[in-house]
Order: sequence, then C-alpha cells, then structure tokens
Amino acid sequence: MNRFLIFMSIAAIAGFTQCTHNEETWNVVYEVNKLDTNDAALRVMYTIAGGRDVTKAPIEGDIWRSDTVFDMKEGRTARLKVTRINGNSPYRLRIYRNGVSLRTTDTDTLGSEYAIDAEI
Repeated sequence: MNRFLIFMSIAAIAGFTQCTHNEETWNVVYEVNKLDTNDAALRVMYTIAGGRDVTKAPIEGDIWRSDTVFDMKEGRTARLKVTRINGNSPYRLRIYRNGVSLRTTDTDTLGSEYAIDAEI
C-alpha cells in the first residue's frame, strides 16, 4: 500500500511539473488620423505592456501611429486617449491587435477629450 501511495505521489508531482501555462500575447499598435485639413494638436496617451501609460505631445500631423507594443497579455485592456491641445478637427482613433483593427471610433469637433478601450 505504501508503494502505491509513493508511486501516486510521484506521478502527481511529475504531472504538475509538466503543466506549463503559456499566456497568449499580442502585438498592439495605436493610431490617430486627422479627418480634415485644419491645423490642430493633440496629446495622446496609450497603454503599454504591464499596464503602464505613455503620453506623447504635441501630435500635429495628419496621422500618428505608436511604436508596436509587444507582448500585451490576453485579457488586458488597451486604452487610447486623446486630448485636444488646440484646433477642432475630427479624428479617427484605432487600436490594432496583430495588424488587425480591433476597435475604431471617430470623434466629433466639439469635445476636448476622447478615449477608446479594447480587451486584448
């Protein structure tokens, strides 16, 4: 009986050590497109791996794209937030996961702050 319990204990420990839990990760890119030709500037904040935020300002061009954020863990929230510094241009905000648009929204010309979230 003792040999059986020892064997089962060793088998259970070996089984648990063989189990590996690989979390799915994704590459994320954030994008902001100005939808008209008026002069405007923005402050952009976006989430990177580990849940930290990065802020870039001023953003004055027609298209802004973040560097690729590597290894965002599945189930985490990616957030893109823009704040108008000046101007009233409408914008299109996008979050891409592995090159595919995951979330898109267009802003109007009235508000001063917009944000979109997407579960990765």
